[in-house]
Amino acid sequence: MSTLLNSGRNDIPLSNSNAQCLLENWVEERAVKPLEPYNINDDTCCSSSMFKDGHIGIITTEFDAKFKDSTTHYDHFREPLPCGVRVVGKKQEMMERMLWEKFSQDLYDEKNGPPEICEYVSETHAVHNIPGFRPSKPIATAHHDYRTEQPATCWTELHEKIHGKTQDKGLDTPFRRNAEFTEQKDEFANTANPYDTKNAPYS
Repeated sequence: MSTLLNSGRNDIPLSNSNAQCLLENWVEERAVKPLEPYNINDDTCCSSSMFKDGHIGIITTEFDAKFKDSTTHYDHFREPLPCGVRVVGKKQEMMERMLWEKFSQDLYDEKNGPPEICEYVSETHAVHNIPGFRPSKPIATAHHDYRTEQPATCWTELHEKIHGKTQDKGLDTPFRRNAEFTEQKDEFANTANPYDTKNAPYS
């Protein structure tokens, strides 16, 4: 695009192109001008309507040519053809063919073999409901009364190392959390401190 320099900021652009489809590339327009079926100087039709799909003959002039099935990358970087001369021995070739057929057959048999027989037996039926099985209670090794004795748990074994629990008043005291900090002030008044054992036999 050329510019008529007359007043600086108010330059009047002069278009070098007759249409806008080539972005005013007059070099390409002149190159394909003999191939255009329209007369660009004819005032009966607008150039933008005639060349809405672009100018013909820029990429190729063979308008009836068909597209190729292969690409440039496929044509130049394809696998080289055999040279016609034996490159391996006949014994090695037969061995490779035999191994190929053997492994192919093994894979085919593995994928398309008969389905495995599935036994629809539950865990209870297979383990507990065995024919001839008679359940029996284990023999006690020591005498314990579950109604009066506290069971041995992780809390009873590690009660001295646990933080935020109530004081241990005795060996048979169950595990509880320390909730004294949530009590009301009037309810907690005139009571012993949390660390006071109250002369308990076990602390």
